[in-house]
Amino acid sequence: MTVRALFGLLFAATLAPAAPVPGAKLTKEQAAEFDRLWERAARWDRPDDVKLACRMLVQPKAATEFLKGKLQPFTHTVKQIEDLIAKLDSEKESEWKPAFEELRVYDVRLGMTLLEGWELAKTARQKNRLCLIWHLQGFGMPVRDREKELERLEGCTFALVPPARGQTKWQVHAKGPSHNHYCGMELSLGEWVKTSDNAFDRRRIHLGLQILEQIGTPDAEAVVKRMTTGHTDVGPTKDAVEVAARLKAKPAAPAESRMVVGLQMLRSWQSHETKHLPDDIALFLARPDRAIAFLKPKLWPLKLDPKRAERLLTDLFTDNESVWKPAFDELTRYDFRLALPLREVWAKAETPDHRVRLKRLLLNEASPDDRFCDYRLTSEAGDDYLLLRREKRAGIPDDQLPEGLAGSFNGGTGVYEEVSRIGSWSREESAIHILDAIGTDDALAVIKDMATGHPDAAPTKAAVEVLKRRSGK
Repeated sequence: MTVRALFGLLFAATLAPAAPVPGAKLTKEQAAEFDRLWERAARWDRPDDVKLACRMLVQPKAATEFLKGKLQPFTHTVKQIEDLIAKLDSEKESEWKPAFEELRVYDVRLGMTLLEGWELAKTARQKNRLCLIWHLQGFGMPVRDREKELERLEGCTFALVPPARGQTKWQVHAKGPSHNHYCGMELSLGEWVKTSDNAFDRRRIHLGLQILEQIGTPDAEAVVKRMTTGHTDVGPTKDAVEVAARLKAKPAAPAESRMVVGLQMLRSWQSHETKHLPDDIALFLARPDRAIAFLKPKLWPLKLDPKRAERLLTDLFTDNESVWKPAFDELTRYDFRLALPLREVWAKAETPDHRVRLKRLLLNEASPDDRFCDYRLTSEAGDDYLLLRREKRAGIPDDQLPEGLAGSFNGGTGVYEEVSRIGSWSREESAIHILDAIGTDDALAVIKDMATGHPDAAPTKAAVEVLKRRSGK
């Protein structure tokens, strides 16, 4: 179903006064907001992708205009790349920053090898900024860390180092008084696209193409078609060709039963993938009443009374399965860190079975190998998280261990103490953005309820942000 059909259904409902208007043009303020959302999308967190898609799907005209500027065909010439690298030497932010941002996506390898591009960077400032661009490509560094990294690279000397024996990548080397950084890079476009599934910012651009596919207007289709004219070896060009073919075919939406829709919503809720994210969001937005009825029972304010948490932990650390399992199930809904410090709780786990149960809660995973394992919580110097280390349970001979398990001990997984760093509420946070896009009184009532949770929990913060934005505060 395209958004043209979707909005016929969605906006037949009574929207809250602050809900966005689908026909609105792109304003300076809206462009700035889209830009912030675009910068965060397709990196690590699914809720950021959901947030971008929701905001754009309910403002299709403004979204199309914004994406028209972001999604340009990958056809940069040698002269264009030379000019962009030259601008990196400017002291004026208004000149070097646009060139920097353009080279982040429209890489020098569209017109030359990496080595040829590096040789065009004559000054330390140019090399500094090119090095950061490639650093961002290699590690997906968020925008908030850019200025800090640029400062760290000031005063460095730079070199492009050939691959070491047995290696294939060249290394961009930045060496300074307190900085010695290597970043592996492929020299040619062909090598890069074969070894990196996110070359040319493919994941984020693919999300933008999918949003345009859902919008489905002639203007949206024109942006997609223009993207198909790019370099044929580039991933986003290939993605645009596929989207354009689907838009051209424009198959009629199949009739779907309530059962099928319910199963599709359940699949979307349980999935952590973003491959069909705009389609999934459209499924909910086109059926606002069904969406609210589906999501409301799955959302509850994330708060836990300390006394209740203590009682649940007492039950969790018993040997009676009929007692500890209900406590475990409740603690999967309400993380004990909402009420009690992680180290304090861990200290109360006196047996390997107790520690395995906590491990399952913290990592949201269970394994048949757990009966052979014990866990230790340690603090690593310089890290902002604790390390959960797996060890062999005492008293178990090595010859009784499953094949391959013996070599996996002493490995560790990072866990956070702060509620703000807990990443297990991605679905709930995503649901807040979908309800915001629906925008009816019933949808907002669920958001208001979620806003009463722990102030540091991600879904609570998302709900509070929605309410503040809608109130104009």
